Amino acid sequence: MGSAGIVLGALVVALVLHVVLRACGIPMSQIARSVAAVLSLALFVIATLGRVGWPRRSYEEYTTMGWLDEYVYRCLYAAGTILGVLATLP
Repeated sequence: MGSAGIVLGALVVALVLHVVLRACGIPMSQIARSVAAVLSLALFVIATLGRVGWPRRSYEEYTTMGWLDEYVYRCLYAAGTILGVLATLP
Protein backbone atom coordinates (compact mmCIF):
# COMPACT_ATOMS: atom_id res chain seq x y z
CA MET A 1 0.00 0.00 0.00
CA GLY A 2 1.39 3.36 -0.98
CA SER A 3 1.55 6.57 1.01
CA ALA A 4 -1.72 7.88 -0.43
CA GLY A 5 -3.47 4.67 0.61
CA ILE A 6 -2.16 4.99 4.16
CA VAL A 7 -3.27 8.60 4.45
CA LEU A 8 -6.70 7.85 2.97
CA GLY A 9 -7.10 4.84 5.26
CA ALA A 10 -6.15 6.95 8.27
CA LEU A 11 -8.63 9.60 7.14
CA VAL A 12 -11.42 7.01 7.04
CA VAL A 13 -10.43 5.69 10.49
CA ALA A 14 -10.48 9.24 11.89
CA LEU A 15 -13.91 9.95 10.40
CA VAL A 16 -15.34 6.70 11.79
CA LEU A 17 -13.79 7.43 15.19
CA HIS A 18 -15.28 10.93 15.12
CA VAL A 19 -18.76 9.58 14.32
CA VAL A 20 -18.50 6.93 17.06
CA LEU A 21 -17.36 9.48 19.65
CA ARG A 22 -20.24 11.82 18.77
CA ALA A 23 -22.76 8.96 18.79
CA CYS A 24 -21.58 7.98 22.28
CA GLY A 25 -21.93 11.59 23.44
CA ILE A 26 -18.20 12.14 23.93
CA PRO A 27 -17.39 15.54 22.43
CA MET A 28 -13.81 16.74 21.98
CA SER A 29 -13.12 19.87 24.01
CA GLN A 30 -11.06 22.73 22.65
CA ILE A 31 -8.14 21.63 24.80
CA ALA A 32 -8.36 18.07 23.41
CA ARG A 33 -8.40 19.46 19.86
CA SER A 34 -5.35 21.60 20.60
CA VAL A 35 -3.47 18.65 22.09
CA ALA A 36 -4.42 16.48 19.10
CA ALA A 37 -3.17 19.16 16.69
CA VAL A 38 0.18 19.51 18.50
CA LEU A 39 0.64 15.73 18.72
CA SER A 40 -0.22 15.39 15.03
CA LEU A 41 2.41 17.93 14.08
CA ALA A 42 4.95 16.29 16.39
CA LEU A 43 4.35 12.86 14.83
CA PHE A 44 4.78 14.24 11.31
CA VAL A 45 8.02 15.99 12.32
CA ILE A 46 9.39 12.88 14.05
CA ALA A 47 8.53 10.68 11.07
CA THR A 48 10.01 13.09 8.55
CA LEU A 49 13.21 13.81 10.47
CA GLY A 50 13.63 10.13 11.31
CA ARG A 51 13.39 9.25 7.63
CA VAL A 52 15.84 11.96 6.61
CA GLY A 53 18.30 10.91 9.32
CA TRP A 54 18.34 7.26 8.23
CA PRO A 55 20.64 6.79 5.24
CA ARG A 56 19.06 4.45 2.68
CA ARG A 57 21.10 1.78 0.97
CA SER A 58 19.91 -0.55 -1.73
CA TYR A 59 20.26 -3.68 0.40
CA GLU A 60 18.63 -2.15 3.51
CA GLU A 61 15.13 -2.50 2.12
CA TYR A 62 15.34 -6.27 2.47
CA THR A 63 16.61 -6.37 6.05
CA THR A 64 14.65 -6.44 9.29
CA MET A 65 15.80 -2.92 10.14
CA GLY A 66 14.75 -1.63 6.73
CA TRP A 67 11.32 -3.21 7.13
CA LEU A 68 11.00 -1.85 10.67
CA ASP A 69 12.03 1.63 9.53
CA GLU A 70 9.31 1.61 6.87
CA TYR A 71 6.69 0.26 9.28
CA VAL A 72 7.43 2.87 11.98
CA TYR A 73 7.44 5.65 9.37
CA ARG A 74 4.02 4.61 8.04
CA CYS A 75 2.54 4.17 11.52
CA LEU A 76 3.70 7.63 12.59
CA TYR A 77 2.20 9.18 9.47
CA ALA A 78 -1.09 7.32 9.96
CA ALA A 79 -1.31 8.37 13.63
CA GLY A 80 -0.45 11.96 12.70
CA THR A 81 -3.17 11.96 10.06
CA ILE A 82 -5.77 10.57 12.46
CA LEU A 83 -4.95 13.14 15.13
CA GLY A 84 -4.86 15.95 12.59
CA VAL A 85 -8.28 15.08 11.22
CA LEU A 86 -9.76 14.76 14.72
CA ALA A 87 -8.29 18.15 15.63
CA THR A 88 -9.99 19.86 12.70
CA LEU A 89 -13.45 18.26 12.82
CA PRO A 90 -16.18 20.18 14.69
